[in-house]
Amino acid sequence: MSEPGVALVLAGAVTQGAFAVGALSYLAEKKEGPICRIVATSSGALSAAVIAAGVATGRLREATAVAKDLWLDHGAWQDVVHLSPGDLLHVRGASDTSKLVALVLQGLRQVVEGAGDGARQQVKLTIVTTRLTGDRDPAEPLPTYEEPAVFETADLVDPERWAEIAAAAAASATFPGVFAPTMFRGAPHVDGGAVNNAPISYVLDDPSVARVIVITSESSTLDDTKQFGGIRLFGRVTEIAINERIAHDLAVAKKTNARLARVREALAGSGATPDTTAAVLHALGWRDLQLVVVYPDRPLPGTSFSGFFDRAVREQYVDAGVRAARAALG
Repeated sequence: MSEPGVALVLAGAVTQGAFAVGALSYLAEKKEGPICRIVATSSGALSAAVIAAGVATGRLREATAVAKDLWLDHGAWQDVVHLSPGDLLHVRGASDTSKLVALVLQGLRQVVEGAGDGARQQVKLTIVTTRLTGDRDPAEPLPTYEEPAVFETADLVDPERWAEIAAAAAASATFPGVFAPTMFRGAPHVDGGAVNNAPISYVLDDPSVARVIVITSESSTLDDTKQFGGIRLFGRVTEIAINERIAHDLAVAKKTNARLARVREALAGSGATPDTTAAVLHALGWRDLQLVVVYPDRPLPGTSFSGFFDRAVREQYVDAGVRAARAALG
């Protein structure tokens, strides 16, 4: 990229992932950019694959429209769940993710095939999944379970790569219990939100990024409900597990920015030259970075699963995303 770009970080929230599509549709109209990185997990990964194809082909507005239609017209329970008797029998989950894969493939096809052979924009898509078997670095004592799948412009516009992109997105959205683990790159995977629901860290050390826009359906308003039970309890625990990492990573990023300012002041006070200051900051891996968080000003209606059963609820999520993006981005 000839100029520092924008990174989008899309968190997951099961059906509340429709909130991100609303935010992205406003962002596309505002022509925020250039977008050089997209990182996503869980239900955010389903939208991210389609949006990244739109960035790669210069059709971001068209891509947001496609993603919005997929959420509204095909986000119902029967559209995403493909009952799997074998998985039920072995208590792996109620469904496989074949319908999720098909929806992502449909979105990629609509966006890319409508673009023709025009100019391409460079963008990197990172989809975070949870590998159940883990991965072991010989230099480290313990295994890790967070696995990023990285795709670039050449992958996004190549029909032969779409199956792997769709499989990665579906693996990242494999909510345990609802879906059986998804086989991806020879290993079983589940929801990326289990390990990292707001993978901000993937863009903090990228020198091509100057601005990070994090889109999350987590509200800044606390839930004052005193009693939880049944589906409400299950939904609330799910939301907490999904969103707690976001608050943590945002706090770390803001502390890094504050630490950067203090280091600059100390170096200036010691008489360090601009070149020395730049060298020190480069060695530390720090730089000025603008963080923008798009989130609803009040809790979204229902639970993370409510949208499966009501299109009107999904429409409310999309509308809330538009309002939140307008408030955050101006």
